[in-house]
Amino acid sequence: MAWVGGSIFMTLVLAPVLRTTELRPHAALVIRGSGRRFRTLTYAAFAVFLVTGVILLAHRGFVLKPPLVVKLVLVGAAFAVSLLHDLGAGRRRWAAAWLGRLNLALTTAIVLLSVLVVRGG
Repeated sequence: MAWVGGSIFMTLVLAPVLRTTELRPHAALVIRGSGRRFRTLTYAAFAVFLVTGVILLAHRGFVLKPPLVVKLVLVGAAFAVSLLHDLGAGRRRWAAAWLGRLNLALTTAIVLLSVLVVRGG
């Protein structure tokens, strides 16, 4: 939830505030600094997802129902988008913004699918 909440904050709060006239000169510095810190949280979350996901799959008997398969695909896509952002595409402001929005959509969908999976979907 820290990852999703952080994505919401950066996308819907921080970025718009930094586009204001008085903060625009500092926007790149703030985004770059907060992005580096947030990246640590993102990859820590991926590590937790991987470990807990394997444990939960083993506990549930590795039954791959459609919501779980879609969730796993979306986790892979979110990881790929994060890597794409961090390995170069994120250096272009417009690309970073759209990749951030895409990752927010993916992580939100992952959370919703998690609810379905837990409820037996």
